[in-house]
Formats: sequence, C-alpha cells, structure tokens
Amino acid sequence: MDAAWKIHPAELADVPAIVALSDALFREDSGQRDPLMNHDWAQQHGRQYFSGLLGNRAYLVLVAEDDGQVIGYLAGVTSEAGELRTVRSAELESMCVALPSRGQGVGEALARTFLQWAREQGAVWVTVTAYAANHGALSFYERLDFAPHTVTLGQRLV
Repeated sequence: MDAAWKIHPAELADVPAIVALSDALFREDSGQRDPLMNHDWAQQHGRQYFSGLLGNRAYLVLVAEDDGQVIGYLAGVTSEAGELRTVRSAELESMCVALPSRGQGVGEALARTFLQWAREQGAVWVTVTAYAANHGALSFYERLDFAPHTVTLGQRLV
C-alpha cells in the first residue's frame, strides 16, 4: 500500500511550515541536550535561512506533505572536493518529522531521497550529526547505514 504522504522539493510557500518544524527540532533535540544552543534560532533566523537555501543549487530542501500539510522536512548540502576532504561530499544538515507522523516511514523516505540526490550530485561521502545522547536519532541513522565516523568531545569551562 502506498503512503498517503508525498516527498517533493520545498517551495517558498513551504518555508513557514519548515521553520515551525525546525523550531520543534531545536526545542526537542538541543533543548534537551545542549543548554548552550540558541533554542530560538529557527524563530529568529529560520525564514531567511531556509528561503535562501531554495535558490542555492548546492542545497536540497525536501518536504513531506500529507493532504496539503507539511509533516516533515529535510535540508542537506553538497560540498566540492578540496585540499582537506578530497572527495565531493554531502551533509544531511537537519531533518524533522512532526510527532503525529513519526514511525510511518516519513523520515526514512526523506533521508533516502536526499541520499539519492547526493549520489546524483557526485557525492561519495555523506555525513549527519546527532547528539550522542539522542539514541533514537542514532538508531534511525544506523538503520540507514550511517556508522560512527568521528566523535566530538566537549568540555564546559564555566
């Protein structure tokens, strides 16, 4: 049975819904795990940020839509090979699925669509960042064949 929702590239009209989901992501994820983050970032800067991505060919912004309502989004970017990273790469920058739509394959469809796009752009390496304490996100990405590659350690000085 086909899903009722559809994945497609975001349009300017989708930006308010993307900002609302990004805000929910900030509050849910870093809000629980990183007190040093600006948890109001999406409200303060999201509209300008995501609107700017829509015209940038290096970025892909996807939405999952169900009956005309955005229920999830993903933003990702490709980077050219360079002196440090010697291959074209991609980063899944942010993704959020609305709580009532989780567990229905929406996040997986968004991620797989992004991974296919990244391959088509010539990327040979893709990364995603998740908080070490976000076991749900880590399990989700591992099911999509992501594996730990680097570990960032931190220390609060004050």
